[in-house]
Amino acid sequence: MEPARRGHLLWTLMGSACVGGPMSVTTGSSASSTSAETEASTSSGATSEASTTSPATSTSEGTSETVGTATSDATTSATGPESTSESTSESTSEASTGGPPSTCGPPCAETWEHFGDLVVDDAPADYACLTWVHGDLYLRKEADPAAVETLANLERVDGTLTIHGPAGLTELGAFSCLSAVDSLWLSGLDQLSDLSGLGGLQEANDVFLIELPIVALPTFAADYVGIRSLTLNSNLALADLSAASTWSVAGSSLTVKIHWSPALTDLSGLAGLIEGVGDGSLWVQLDDLSGLTSLAGLEAATHGSFTFYSLPELVDLAPLANLQSVGSLDLVDLPKVTSLAGLHNLESADWMMIGDCVNMGTGGMNGLTSLAGLESLQSVGSLALANNMNLTSLDGAPLLTSASEGVNAVNNPMLTPAAYMAFLDQFTPTPENCHGGWDECPCFQILPW
Repeated sequence: MEPARRGHLLWTLMGSACVGGPMSVTTGSSASSTSAETEASTSSGATSEASTTSPATSTSEGTSETVGTATSDATTSATGPESTSESTSESTSEASTGGPPSTCGPPCAETWEHFGDLVVDDAPADYACLTWVHGDLYLRKEADPAAVETLANLERVDGTLTIHGPAGLTELGAFSCLSAVDSLWLSGLDQLSDLSGLGGLQEANDVFLIELPIVALPTFAADYVGIRSLTLNSNLALADLSAASTWSVAGSSLTVKIHWSPALTDLSGLAGLIEGVGDGSLWVQLDDLSGLTSLAGLEAATHGSFTFYSLPELVDLAPLANLQSVGSLDLVDLPKVTSLAGLHNLESADWMMIGDCVNMGTGGMNGLTSLAGLESLQSVGSLALANNMNLTSLDGAPLLTSASEGVNAVNNPMLTPAAYMAFLDQFTPTPENCHGGWDECPCFQILPW
């Protein structure tokens, strides 16, 4: 059982709902999913409109050719990780045939494409010569292994490829022809340690690797066009991020979230991605990484939003020396960090949280005695100081004169009212403020999440 997740860390676990197979008609399927806010947003859950026809007797979408169809009545829904789906509207999918001979995978004189979302479950099915899914593709945990093997000609998925099964899956050789997906989601596959079958991927904007026994990130194709978001959650053996050094950033934003990966000791493999985001939007969230000793790999960051939460072996913030502005900066439960040195070039922050504003009495920055290290900081939107057991002074940020949303200090037992008021004296005008216990003060005037 993984450690309890903190209330303010909303992990973006995108679910997709898929319906129908290549030889059925599916009715009443639409999907919805929840996701956390991200700067570089990832979307999930699509409403599928699909009536599936037999590949041998089908109507090709976008063409005038119409032939007979074989149908059967069925209602099928599937959910991705932490998503929901419900039958709310009638929908159909189509399959087109008459495609060119296969260029990858087993020989096919004629290939076909599936229009709409597709789910692979325990029902016998044959997807031989299927090259393209125009929608989401979802492999359930109970997926028929024989059916999965027939996907060997698949080259493209326009939506999310979710692989949640079959149980016992150890490698992804059936996907060696796959070159493009919008989002890739692999989760809960406790024997899947070999991701080399994804080596042909040229496009995957959002990558989610959840609860896998992998030791290293996968290597994609040499001409991989780049990533928009990377979420790594509960991969207990993951220690090597070096494959990410061969990736680039797709577009102008990047989100990186890493949660509960105790074998991970450094982030150096992310250096190229952090540099590649340039002036774009950056969000980095690191949580419950018990082996991480350094933030090396983040040196190129000059701006963005950052959450560093429960990193017990992290010793300093030195790799953040180039930060000049942040949307949000959360520093929570970093017990070996004894100063804010490393943030000496930071000039502005919309939100800054030092210590845990959610969990009363825990998660403080107990190595800090002052704000030393913030000598360039001039303005904040909101500054919250919470549960910092050894904080005695707020010296260290002499240029900080503006806090538009307030300065609150909650449950910092060594911080005297006199020290707090001396800090407020440097602001013009005096911001909204409160100093006291949890029963006396809000942590933020306006919560940033």
